[in-house]
Amino acid sequence: MAITLIHLAGALLTLRADSGRHLAVATPGQPVVPRPSPWAELREGLACIWHTPVLLAAMAVAALVNLSAFPFSGGLMPYIARDVFQFDQRGLGWLVASFAGGALAGSVLMGAMGGRLSAGRTMLVACVLWYGCLFGFVATRHATLAMVLLAAAGAAQSISMLALSMLLLRNSDPRLRGRIMGVRMLAIYPLPLGLLMAGALITRIGYGWTAQLMLGIGLLLALAIGLAWRAHLWHGDAPGNLRAVPPK
Repeated sequence: MAITLIHLAGALLTLRADSGRHLAVATPGQPVVPRPSPWAELREGLACIWHTPVLLAAMAVAALVNLSAFPFSGGLMPYIARDVFQFDQRGLGWLVASFAGGALAGSVLMGAMGGRLSAGRTMLVACVLWYGCLFGFVATRHATLAMVLLAAAGAAQSISMLALSMLLLRNSDPRLRGRIMGVRMLAIYPLPLGLLMAGALITRIGYGWTAQLMLGIGLLLALAIGLAWRAHLWHGDAPGNLRAVPPK
């Protein structure tokens, strides 16, 4: 509950920080031109996403992974380290560093090759690999293998989420890109809900069943998103596969 309140407070403070910018500064001799309020800009961004299938699919993926995948590489990690692997603080640090190191490697790879990749396909394939690595991580009790799988999950996570951001930027009206990326940040708010769900389920059915249930549902929904929006995310000429660097 505390995590949920912290996220909610952050959202309210962000809106409050922008609330004083609804009027443009007038130059001498010119009338004050009102600017849209933050709420109006948020509605405009949401409307654009809702009416653009490729953007809606990307936002669905972003919300889904925050709900079902990120809890097992973030908020639940102290529990996993202590109660599953019987690690101390040093072991927890190794687990966290494994995921972060993989994410760094994935980011470097995307920085070098991202412009040549089909963002929609890359996002979906890396997302499926991410879930697969997490399945292996929650199933193993071998510390070294767990760290290797976490590193692979971190790399897949980074590649998937960076491809998602590329997809949003390439398919957004330049005038609305700020609003679109702002709505993208709101897609992290299923994360506290996922943590609450995982915590409640672990006390009832155990860690292993909870992980398999949440990751299984997440993987199935990710595949369903890819199938439902395949014309926008998977086909070679789909909007989600526009490339910044044309293939040679």
